[in-house]
Amino acid sequence: SRILAGVGIAAGAVRSELGVLLVTVALLTAFTTPLALGAASRAVSWTDRAMPAPLRRTLGLHEQWVARLRTGAAKTEAGSRRAYTLRAAIRALVLDAALVFGLALGAARSADRVVPWLAERLAWEHSLASLLWFLACFFVLALPVLVNAVRTTHTLATVALSDDAAPPSRSRLRAFRAFVLLGLTALVGFPSATVIGASISDGRGVALVLVVLVVLAIVALRSAREVDAEVRSAAQRFATALTRQAAAHGPSLPPAPPSLPELGETAHVTLERASPACGKTLAALDLRARTGATVLAIQREGHSSALPNGKDVLAEGDVLLLAGTAEALAAARQCLVLPPA
Repeated sequence: SRILAGVGIAAGAVRSELGVLLVTVALLTAFTTPLALGAASRAVSWTDRAMPAPLRRTLGLHEQWVARLRTGAAKTEAGSRRAYTLRAAIRALVLDAALVFGLALGAARSADRVVPWLAERLAWEHSLASLLWFLACFFVLALPVLVNAVRTTHTLATVALSDDAAPPSRSRLRAFRAFVLLGLTALVGFPSATVIGASISDGRGVALVLVVLVVLAIVALRSAREVDAEVRSAAQRFATALTRQAAAHGPSLPPAPPSLPELGETAHVTLERASPACGKTLAALDLRARTGATVLAIQREGHSSALPNGKDVLAEGDVLLLAGTAEALAAARQCLVLPPA
């Protein structure tokens, strides 16, 4: 760090009085990074518990959809085509985001020359000329790029959520689009608005981005609730089907649970006496944060409850119905079956 700071000072890229500050920040980072990494797992668990249940389940489904697309790309020709289209859509979104920020930076850098000329030619105040310049840049240059980004987001959602078994519902498409646009607005909108606001000494651009973020967040949460209702309905059908299977087969369950396209890959795990999960609540087990798998239902003594809460205590003989990616299901099965080392 000291070498890099010295090179920067020698090259004139960094002022000499900032050298001590740079070295201090580097030393603090060196000591705090291991602490942050150690606390990362606890932070993930806390975030997962604090997140609203509809949002948590919707994000979990997004993970499953992306994992299915990745694994499907290696197995089928249709999966390969979807993966290619998905990569092209992601590249287009990255390009659109870079163009928007580049346009904002170019408009801000050229404002010193263009705004005084506009103010002189139109006999306007400097603030009005600045507003005219940035509005012209937005509607003439940035707006077509933003419209293309919205269309690309729709393509991305359609491809990412496509499934050979069932087409995605409108609520899932709307939720996926809202989450993607929310992330893009936060990553690109704030820097662009900050650059423009600094050039004209006006914070209204940042305020506008905040308003857009709030609107997108409301749309995302409402869509997440709609997706959660679909998941609840599917989980209830899942639990009912498993209860009927248990009644038909007696104490031994069939080798595979019913397949429901809404939930992705599913599996069931029967808790034995030696299971480390026995006697623990779902909240204490924290299976979702540890493995990524979601507990859809618990079957106990021939009865099933869909989407149990974190206060339910697990016991010997319980059958947990899980949903998640193949990797998440394998990790969850290991946590539920194998005793801790």
